[in-house]
This record gives sequence, C-alpha cells and structure tokens, in this order.
Amino acid sequence: MQRDVRRRMREGAVLLALLVGAAGTAAAQRAGVRGTVRDAEDHHPLAQVQVTVGGGTIGALTDAQGVYHINNVLAGQVEVRARMIGYRVVAKVVAIPSQGDVEVNFDLAPSALSLDEYVVTASGQEQSAREVPSANTTVNLADLVDNMPIKNMTDALTTRAAGVTVMSSSGTTGAGARIRIRGAGSLSLSNEPVVYIDGVRVENGASSNSIGVGGQVPSRINDLNPEEIESYQVIRGPAAAALYGTDAANGIINIRTRRGRSGPAVWRAYAEGGNLSENTAWPDNIFGFDTTKAATSALRYGCTLSRQSLGQCTQNGGLFHMNPLTNDRPFRDGNHTQLGASISGGSERITYFFSGDVTRENGIYVTNSLSRSSMRANVTAAINPRFDLGVQSGYTNSRLRLPDNDNNALGYLGSGLLGNADTTRRGWGFLLPEQVNLINTLQDVDRFTSGVTADYRPLSWLTMHGVAGIDRTSRFDTRTIEPNQVPFNQTSLDGSRVADPIQIWNWNAKASAQARLRLTPTLTSQTTAGLDFFHSRFSSIFASGRKLAAGTSSLAGIGIPTVSEDLTESRTFGVYMEEVVGWRDRVYLTGSLRRDDNSAFGRNFNAVTYPKLGVSWVLSDESFFPRTRVLSTVRLRSAYGVLGLAPGATDALLFFNPVAVTADNTDQVAFQVGNLGNPNLKPERVQELELGFDAGFFRDRMNVVFTYYNKTSHDALISRVLAPSLGVSSAQFFNLGQVNNKGFEFELSGRALDRHAVALDLGVSLWHNTNNLVDIGHDPLGNPIPSIVFGNSQQHRQGFPLGSYWVRPITAFNDANADGIITSGEVTLDTAFHYVGPVFPTHGIGFTPTLTLFSRVRLSATIDHRAGHYLYNFTADFRCRQNICPEMNDPATPLARQAQAVSDVFLGQPNGYIEKADFTKLRELSLTYLAPASWARMVKGSAVSFTLAGRNLHTWTSYTGVDPEVNQNGQANFSTADFLTQPPVKYWTFRVNYTF
Repeated sequence: MQRDVRRRMREGAVLLALLVGAAGTAAAQRAGVRGTVRDAEDHHPLAQVQVTVGGGTIGALTDAQGVYHINNVLAGQVEVRARMIGYRVVAKVVAIPSQGDVEVNFDLAPSALSLDEYVVTASGQEQSAREVPSANTTVNLADLVDNMPIKNMTDALTTRAAGVTVMSSSGTTGAGARIRIRGAGSLSLSNEPVVYIDGVRVENGASSNSIGVGGQVPSRINDLNPEEIESYQVIRGPAAAALYGTDAANGIINIRTRRGRSGPAVWRAYAEGGNLSENTAWPDNIFGFDTTKAATSALRYGCTLSRQSLGQCTQNGGLFHMNPLTNDRPFRDGNHTQLGASISGGSERITYFFSGDVTRENGIYVTNSLSRSSMRANVTAAINPRFDLGVQSGYTNSRLRLPDNDNNALGYLGSGLLGNADTTRRGWGFLLPEQVNLINTLQDVDRFTSGVTADYRPLSWLTMHGVAGIDRTSRFDTRTIEPNQVPFNQTSLDGSRVADPIQIWNWNAKASAQARLRLTPTLTSQTTAGLDFFHSRFSSIFASGRKLAAGTSSLAGIGIPTVSEDLTESRTFGVYMEEVVGWRDRVYLTGSLRRDDNSAFGRNFNAVTYPKLGVSWVLSDESFFPRTRVLSTVRLRSAYGVLGLAPGATDALLFFNPVAVTADNTDQVAFQVGNLGNPNLKPERVQELELGFDAGFFRDRMNVVFTYYNKTSHDALISRVLAPSLGVSSAQFFNLGQVNNKGFEFELSGRALDRHAVALDLGVSLWHNTNNLVDIGHDPLGNPIPSIVFGNSQQHRQGFPLGSYWVRPITAFNDANADGIITSGEVTLDTAFHYVGPVFPTHGIGFTPTLTLFSRVRLSATIDHRAGHYLYNFTADFRCRQNICPEMNDPATPLARQAQAVSDVFLGQPNGYIEKADFTKLRELSLTYLAPASWARMVKGSAVSFTLAGRNLHTWTSYTGVDPEVNQNGQANFSTADFLTQPPVKYWTFRVNYTF
C-alpha cells in the first residue's frame, strides 16, 4: 500500500518548528542551591527527598539531616521542586544569581492525594496531576517487591488498580494471563493493553508460543522483571490515552524502570527462596461395577445408570472409585529461588542504576521449570544545564519448560481425570506419568530493550523531548518426542521434532516540544506538539517433522519434514498537538488532536484523526469552598477522547497462497485466494466519556478517586461470511459492529490510623463494568448478521456481552417409571437458546490493608473478589461423557442433577455445567520485619529486612470445579472453559533485603 510517509514527516517537522522557533542557548554563569527539607507537622528532617531544578535531572537527595546541595545551576528564574512519596510536592520559583548559593527550604505535608504530583504524558513530558482531566493510577512497584509475593508482572498488575482485570489461565510456572482494562471492545482484534517501558513501546503478546501444549502458554509481559521497575502508570482508555494514537484504545501500561540519584553509591541485594505446592481436591473417577460380567466386558466397570435402566447390567458390586491424581500423584513440591543485586548513585551531573537478577523456579510437574536471568543499565547525564541525555537498557534470557495439559491427551490431567478402572495402569488413561515426563517442550527467549531519551530546554518556557528505542525478542520454541518412548499412537511412537525460530522487532521514535507560558497573572498556556513513529516486524520459520531417528534430537534426524515461513510488518506514523489552558491555577481546559496513518489501513482509507477534550477544576482552591477537618481537597474532572485499533497487518490485503495440483499427470503449482482483503478497511474507532472526582480527607491522609466511564467501539471488525458461489475465500473483514462498555471505578487509599506504635494503611478498589454488543452489522443484502457461535456454547449475540454463554435450558424432567433414574426420554429442552451469563467478571473489589507495629513489623494482605461471570466446567461435562462422573453412575445422585447430565451427554446442552464463577481469594499475605539499624551495621549495611510471604492461599467460591480462574484456552480473546487445566498453586517464600 502506498503511503506518502515522507510528506507527513515533513508536515510534522514544520509543526514542531513552530514551537521551537529560533530558540537557542546562551552562555551563562552558574551558581548553586542549598537548603533543608522538613516534615510540615512535626518539623523532623526528611531524608531521601528528591530536589530538582528546572524539571530536569539536575538535582540531589537530602541526607539524614534533610540537607541538600545542588551545584552548577544556570542563572535566572528557575523552579526548585521537592518530592517524596507520601508527601505533597512543593515547588518554589527563585532567582538564581550569576554566582553564589541561594537557600531554598521546604516543609512537606503528608498526603495520600497529591494533585501537584507529576505524571508522564504521551509526549514523554511531565505534567502536574491537577491539570490532567482523566483518571490515571500510578503504582509504586519499588515499594511492593520487597514486601509482597510478586514473582512476575502478572502478579504486579493483579488487584492494584480499579478497572484492570488480570485473569490468569493456569497455575503452571511460566503461564500468562489475559489483561482487560474497562472490558473488551473488539470482537476480532486483541483486547490487550499496549505496554511502554521508559517511553519505548514493547512486545506484549498475550499468547506467545507456537507449540500446542494447551492453554498454559506464556505472555511476553512476564519477561519484565518487577525488581527493575520503579513504578507503572495505568492509562485506562481513549479519554486519557488519545495522544497515544492507533492501537491504544485498550489502555496503556506505562512502565518506568529504576533510576539512580545523585549521592554515594547505594547497593541493594536480595535473596528469596520458597516452595510451590499443589493442594487441589481432585475428583474420583467413578464406575458402576457389575460383578457378573466378564473381566473383558465393557459393562463390568461400565454399568452406568442409563445402561442399568435399559436392563443391560446391574450395579451389584456397587461403585468402584479410582483417583490416580491423588493416589499416584504426578505432582512434586516445587521450589522458587531468586537472587539479585543493584547499585545506584551518581553525581549532580550523571546518575546510574545497574542491576542483575537470577530466577530459578521448578513447577509442580517434572516437565515444568523456568530459568531466567535479567540485567539492566540506566544512565542519565546532565550534559549541560539545558540538555539531559539518558540511556535505558534491559536484557532478559530465559528457558521455560512447559507440560502438556488442558484439552490434551498427552497431559497428566487428561490421563488422570479421564482415567479408567485398569489397576495394571494404576487408573491412568492415555499415558502414565513417567511416559508424559519424556515429552520435552521448551521455549528459549533472548530479549533486549533499549531506549535513548533526550530533554532540551533552550528557553525557560520551552522543553523539547525525544526518545528512540528498540525492543527485540528472539524466541526459539522446540518440542522433542523421542521414538518408541510415548505410546499414545503411531505418530508419537515414531517420534517427532518441532523447532520454530521466531524474531519479533519493535522500533520506536518520538519527538515533542512543549511550551509553558503565563499569558496573564491568571492565565497560563501549555502547548505540546509531537511526532510518533512505530514499526513492528514478526518473522518466523515453522519447521517440524515426524519419524525421528533414534539417538537424534534435531530436525536432521527427521524422516518426514514440514516447513513454512511467515513475515508480517506494520507501521504507524502520527502527529499530534495538545493545548492546556489554565485559569487561576485551578481550572484547566485541555484540547488535542492526533492524526495517524497505518500500513494496515485499506488503500482507499486515508489517515484517521483522534480528538480529545477535557476539563479539570480544583474546587477546593476556590475561596467559597468550605474548610472542614474532614474534607480537605476536591477536584472535579471530565474528559472525552477518541482512539482506534488498527486491523491486522494483512486483513486489508488481497493475497494468494500456493497449492499443489495435478495437471497432465504432473505436479504443478497453482494459487488460490488466501485472503480477499478489503480496500476500504479502516481502524475500529473507540470513543469514551469520563466523569469523576478526586477527594482528600483528613488533611489529605486519605484519598478517594471516583470515575464513571462510557466507552463505545464503532466500526468493529466483523468477519462476514461470503456466498460460496463467489469462488473466493469464505469470509471477509468489514467495519460493521458496535460495542459498548460502561461502568465506574472507585479507589480509596491512605493512612487510616497513625499512633506512636500502630499505623494502618488501607487500599480499596471497587469497579463495575457492563459490556454490550450493540450492533453486529448487516450482510450485503441488508439482513442482520446472525450471532457468531464459537467455543463451548459461547456466542457474540447482539444486545448481550461479548462471548457470553448460551444453552437450550431444561423446561421439564420426570422420572416416569419411578426407577430413580432419569433418561433422555424423560428430559425436555426448550427449542430456543437462552442467555446464561458473561465470561468475564462484571464487578470486583480489591482490599489491601497494611498494619505496621512499632515501625518494625509490617503485616500486609491482598483480598481479591470478582463476581458476575460464569465458567463452563467442561472437565465435569466431559467426565460425564466418558461415563466416569457421579451423575452417570451413582443412584444416589438427585434427579435434578441426573437430568442436567442427561441434557449434556445425550442432548448436547451443558445445563448445570456452566456455573457461577464468583470468588473471593486471599491473593497475598506477607509479614515483614524491619531490623534495627544496629543489626544492619553488624553486617556493614544501612538497612536489613526479612519477609515471609504467601500467594493464592485460600479461595472462597461456590464453583464446583478445580478453580474459578482457570481457562483451557489460555489468553484467547473470548474462548473460556475449564477443561483439564492446572489451577493456581500456593506459594510460600522467605526473602532477605540488604542495603549498604
């Protein structure tokens, strides 16, 4: 597709030049700033407060006496800012002379709500939180990893921000998770958020594996090491993320890695170890036992209730129970070990942070383990008072071994939960555990992410920012089954090998200029303009074969090979401008426009424009606001924004696939339509309205954030079925659908109790989401497109949540012959399908209390409640289809439950097996002891702490399956079922943190 990218880049450059003008640098003399920072209430000095000059990297940290000193400050009017977590940010504008020092002292007030805190915007520049018209949540991860059981980014995101739902698919080590922010809005495209690290957009494949092992596949977000991350910011939707452009409609997770601070070098080391345990109450395999049948008869251990009702057998031997998962456990006690160290520090001109980490985890199966090493190097330099340059780089190397499970006959759970009564095979079905152990599936990953950032301040009112970066993931997926080792079928006995090298590249570049001016004593202006370019490339070779020669473990020993290659690329170029007008430093109006062009758009569709409008009013700064001891701060805000989701890289393209044909008794190459394409294809367009307020209570010690949102996706991509008479592919993408998500989010945080010996911090998040497929579109003749049916009783049906469950319910059942057994002729089903419920939670509550005693002992917990959704217990369903469940064998089973089993097994409708999946989980529990300084000095350090922590400790639920969180389809967009899936495992770890 032809795109005049160079023309658009020239237009963007002109836009930036309008702001830059003829600004330049001028030589000047330099002076210094010194002072003291104290607590505003009891006036004790505050250590480790970050004091910066001019919004740049020139700055210093206060020492134990609260004193700081900054040299080499450019003469003129500058802003000196002091910030510390848990306190209000304070900024002062002072005049710096050509020589000598200026004393600037600060008194910081404790605060859970700081509207003067700075957040990072889409341009990469900082903006005061009071100016931002939408709700963004920032999580200080550096404070959590030392004290909470956080093993990966999935753990770090779970229950930290209202409206962010993290759904783990499995308890397998290395498995990923689905992440939804304010619901799912697309039927055909990914609903995962976009992830940035230090301004560089990175790969975030939710299901990143080419070999079918079941649903427990990795997510690339878990390549990131939480130990290296300082904080992350959740930007929830178009109202907040409009300037991020195409693909950002699902929200943004903006990660900032750790930085150094000027001062002496600080070493941080940690060691962590613990165990993983499997504690599931696995169900018995039940068989009706007829002792009169021959040992070779299928009815000897197969006398079901239905067969008994037909007179084919009698259960004179009662019921026979087998449970190989309990009696012949394939599980082991797993273990987790993590070691890491970092050093940070620097001078007033250059700061650094270097870290290394090694993680080893053996899962609960012999075939499940993770070995990962990671390194990070961040260096920031103040080249001169006007120019800062930073380089942030991270490297990860990992090897993951994955077991087979889920919808998989080669897995432990498949053979155990679908086992038989054969005692010679210990009750196992398809394979014995020792045979499963011989399947070797690996994923090796080398990942490098690096970015260069530059900040240039040619004038006191003008700041320019640029970032360029790369994210490269080299992935090698392999699977080896040696010959004559796995006796499942002839193919497995022949042996096989899969070796798939995959390269994923992401390139990023953006530049912006921001002008901040005070137009009048009451009126301010902040103008930002920028350019943004993103290029992604996915290349792969899929190579496999069977009939593996004995003694070999590579493709060189394959007798029957298969190979294919794939390459997809996409590019996005955008320009944007934003204006923020402030009145009396309390009312802020925001307006912005972004225009994007993307290589995935149809050739007949031009670039797309995304607008944004917003208002923020700090009501408590008004003279008429009532001053009370309870309510201290109130801000009202509203925002409206539009964003998009680009089609898949090849969705709009017409292309052909080669096929082998026979003509004139010879093999020849022909071509058939691989994709019909659509030259008019355009991005899904998502608009969102957001209303809310922020409030501080008790001198801002407690903070409340409330947001209502209404988000609608227009032009949703629908795969429309075409008439076979056209002689082309059976379906074609069109922009037809409309999806709505609306709901609210509530967050409360702060210190509820503060006494000399006792402190209680609370974190509460409450959210609700309603999802609705408003319109599914029409076919070329104007007829409504029928519901899209997929998976296990799931549908996209107009007027209901996406992917919801549907069945034909039981209208009546009757034990007509009074034999205590329900048969298929005694059950009546409705002729129409009825709605059961959604697959995703509709509301949830997160509760995180932290109790601190004597400033030494800290007890923390995280309780996670989710509700409103359903889960298809396909494990129980399929066990009944194999005649090994109680409903099919036990005459004591209630008639209603028998009727549900009959409806499922004989009539094909899983009534009773799609269950409410509400749950409350004790997600995290930790106990930390902060050792006295004298202990640290004994080991030549400055601080030592010890933490005992647990994860997934208990679940309260009425769901009858193994766990209400699992999904056999891993991170699939909507397909959801519990089928032979490993539930979450319990972690206990002990950690030592040492600083010197």
